[in-house]
Amino acid sequence: MLWLGTTLRQNAGAFRIMGSALAGSIVFFLVSNFAVWAAWRDLYPMTFAGLITCYAAGLPFFRRAIEGDLFFTAAMFATPVILHSLAGRSKNQTIISPPLRNFYVGTAALGCPSSAAR
Repeated sequence: MLWLGTTLRQNAGAFRIMGSALAGSIVFFLVSNFAVWAAWRDLYPMTFAGLITCYAAGLPFFRRAIEGDLFFTAAMFATPVILHSLAGRSKNQTIISPPLRNFYVGTAALGCPSSAAR
């Protein structure tokens, strides 16, 4: 999961984000159901058939987990984009609050070299 997150920093397209959310759901399902099968020995037999039975018992929950993960991933990543477009700002525009904007303009008038880079 950490690897998926670090690859998203370099190229975060919609398909990659949703694919990572789907991969996270699948990994969680596989690991958590395996842990249930391995830890609670009285629920399922310690055989391959018992493991498959454990995974089958978790399938109804898996469907809802995927739906929720994909929905909330889309909502959390789309909300800033939608709000940004509604505000009418371009992607590359830097947002500086008015008090800081006045500070930078004032220091540029004084000839401070650090303010010219901003």
